[in-house]
Amino acid sequence: MFPCRINLLKLLLLFLIYNPTLSKQHNQEQLSVKSSSSSSIKTGGYISVVSNIFFLSDEEQSVFPMNTVGFPTGINFSLSERVAFSVEFVPTIDFSDGPKVKAFLFHPGVIYNLDKNHGIAGRIAFESNGQIGFTPVFGKTIHRFSNSNLSVSVPFPIRFGNDLPTNVSMGLQIGWGF
Repeated sequence: MFPCRINLLKLLLLFLIYNPTLSKQHNQEQLSVKSSSSSSIKTGGYISVVSNIFFLSDEEQSVFPMNTVGFPTGINFSLSERVAFSVEFVPTIDFSDGPKVKAFLFHPGVIYNLDKNHGIAGRIAFESNGQIGFTPVFGKTIHRFSNSNLSVSVPFPIRFGNDLPTNVSMGLQIGWGF
């Protein structure tokens, strides 16, 4: 379903950086797992909602195309105070002709915390329609609770391949990390 070679995966991993919608390691309940080097890896999860602000391809251009909504859900593995690896899954629901699942996205990435409340991410994208791509993301934690946080992110998905038009979009994502 997601045709890819190991070398392509290694190459795309170089594009990755951070998404603050993903759970921050500050003020959160986290599970510590000891690695062989006796440092700890902390885990956290998140759920969020994302929709496009604009969409651009050779065949279509639209502003606020509010007919689809994605539901990013994932797990973060914090490797240090600033860097983490994240695994994200995004089902997308299309509401134009009644609700139905339009697509499914496997979206692993690398997280980089710029400071306590700001971050960037880079993600590799494997779409169920056969397209691949990457997604730079900029985000901010807007409120911290005792064991979770609320954040807002702006992803910039870029997709290509599978004889479909290359497309670029910008979204708005609101998430809850725990």
